[in-house]
Amino acid sequence: MPPETLAVVWKREGLERPPLDSAPQAVRSWRPVEWLRVSYRSYASVVLVDAYRMPSESVAFEARQKWRSEPGSVAFHWRNLLIVCSSPVEPTRGLSEFSAKLEAEWLATGR
Repeated sequence: MPPETLAVVWKREGLERPPLDSAPQAVRSWRPVEWLRVSYRSYASVVLVDAYRMPSESVAFEARQKWRSEPGSVAFHWRNLLIVCSSPVEPTRGLSEFSAKLEAEWLATGR
Protein backbone atom coordinates (compact mmCIF):
# COMPACT_ATOMS: atom_id res chain seq x y z
CA MET A 1 0.00 0.00 0.00
CA PRO A 2 1.22 3.50 -0.75
CA PRO A 3 2.08 5.47 2.38
CA GLU A 4 -0.41 7.86 3.97
CA THR A 5 2.14 10.69 3.65
CA LEU A 6 5.25 11.44 1.57
CA ALA A 7 7.97 13.85 2.68
CA VAL A 8 5.63 15.01 5.44
CA VAL A 9 3.78 17.49 3.18
CA TRP A 10 2.12 15.12 0.68
CA LYS A 11 -1.06 13.51 2.08
CA ARG A 12 -2.71 10.56 0.36
CA GLU A 13 -6.32 11.16 -0.68
CA GLY A 14 -8.18 8.24 -2.09
CA LEU A 15 -7.19 4.76 -3.05
CA GLU A 16 -8.90 2.76 -5.75
CA ARG A 17 -8.40 -0.31 -7.89
CA PRO A 18 -9.96 0.55 -11.26
CA PRO A 19 -10.89 -2.31 -13.59
CA LEU A 20 -8.05 -3.25 -15.93
CA ASP A 21 -10.27 -2.99 -18.98
CA SER A 22 -10.56 0.77 -18.36
CA ALA A 23 -6.76 1.30 -18.35
CA PRO A 24 -5.26 3.24 -21.26
CA GLN A 25 -4.87 1.09 -24.38
CA ALA A 26 -1.08 1.50 -24.34
CA VAL A 27 -1.00 -0.05 -20.86
CA ARG A 28 -3.47 -2.85 -21.62
CA SER A 29 -1.21 -4.09 -24.42
CA TRP A 30 1.34 -5.16 -21.76
CA ARG A 31 -1.34 -7.14 -19.88
CA PRO A 32 -1.06 -5.68 -16.38
CA VAL A 33 -2.31 -7.91 -13.58
CA GLU A 34 -3.31 -5.08 -11.24
CA TRP A 35 -3.93 -1.33 -11.31
CA LEU A 36 -3.78 0.85 -8.23
CA ARG A 37 -4.68 4.56 -8.35
CA VAL A 38 -4.02 7.05 -5.55
CA SER A 39 -3.78 10.80 -5.31
CA TYR A 40 -1.62 12.96 -3.09
CA ARG A 41 -2.24 16.57 -2.08
CA SER A 42 0.18 19.18 -0.79
CA TYR A 43 -1.52 22.54 -0.29
CA ALA A 44 -2.83 23.48 -3.77
CA SER A 45 -0.92 20.75 -5.65
CA VAL A 46 -2.37 17.36 -6.48
CA VAL A 47 -0.51 14.41 -8.01
CA LEU A 48 -2.31 11.36 -9.36
CA VAL A 49 -0.34 8.11 -9.17
CA ASP A 50 -1.22 5.13 -11.36
CA ALA A 51 0.69 1.97 -10.46
CA TYR A 52 0.37 -0.93 -12.90
CA ARG A 53 1.67 -4.29 -11.72
CA MET A 54 2.98 -6.07 -14.80
CA PRO A 55 3.41 -9.83 -15.26
CA SER A 56 7.19 -9.53 -14.84
CA GLU A 57 10.02 -7.09 -14.27
CA SER A 58 11.08 -7.34 -17.91
CA VAL A 59 7.57 -6.37 -19.07
CA ALA A 60 7.59 -3.36 -16.71
CA PHE A 61 11.00 -2.34 -18.07
CA GLU A 62 9.77 -2.64 -21.66
CA ALA A 63 6.60 -0.69 -20.83
CA ARG A 64 8.68 2.15 -19.38
CA GLN A 65 10.98 2.19 -22.39
CA LYS A 66 8.01 2.50 -24.74
CA TRP A 67 5.88 4.77 -22.55
CA ARG A 68 5.24 8.17 -24.06
CA SER A 69 5.03 10.68 -21.26
CA GLU A 70 2.58 13.45 -21.95
CA PRO A 71 2.94 17.01 -20.67
CA GLY A 72 2.14 17.00 -16.98
CA SER A 73 3.28 13.43 -16.39
CA VAL A 74 6.39 11.39 -15.63
CA ALA A 75 6.78 7.63 -15.59
CA PHE A 76 9.28 5.18 -14.14
CA HIS A 77 9.44 1.49 -13.43
CA TRP A 78 10.41 -0.29 -10.25
CA ARG A 79 10.66 -4.07 -10.25
CA ASN A 80 7.46 -5.25 -11.93
CA LEU A 81 5.61 -1.91 -11.58
CA LEU A 82 5.06 0.83 -14.12
CA ILE A 83 4.37 4.03 -12.15
CA VAL A 84 2.86 7.09 -13.83
CA CYS A 85 2.65 10.36 -11.85
CA SER A 86 0.56 13.12 -13.37
CA SER A 87 -0.76 16.53 -12.41
CA PRO A 88 -2.52 19.36 -14.19
CA VAL A 89 -0.80 21.94 -11.95
CA GLU A 90 2.56 20.48 -10.89
CA PRO A 91 5.49 21.27 -13.25
CA THR A 92 7.61 18.43 -14.67
CA ARG A 93 10.43 19.16 -12.23
CA GLY A 94 7.99 18.94 -9.32
CA LEU A 95 6.63 15.64 -10.65
CA SER A 96 10.17 14.28 -10.96
CA GLU A 97 10.91 15.27 -7.36
CA PHE A 98 7.63 13.75 -6.22
CA SER A 99 8.34 10.47 -8.02
CA ALA A 100 11.80 10.30 -6.41
CA LYS A 101 10.16 10.70 -2.98
CA LEU A 102 7.58 8.06 -3.86
CA GLU A 103 10.28 5.59 -4.83
CA ALA A 104 12.40 6.33 -1.75
CA GLU A 105 9.60 6.30 0.81
CA TRP A 106 7.32 3.59 -0.54
CA LEU A 107 8.87 1.36 -3.16
CA ALA A 108 12.46 1.12 -1.94
CA THR A 109 11.27 0.27 1.58
CA GLY A 110 9.50 -2.87 0.34
CA ARG A 111 6.33 -1.94 2.24
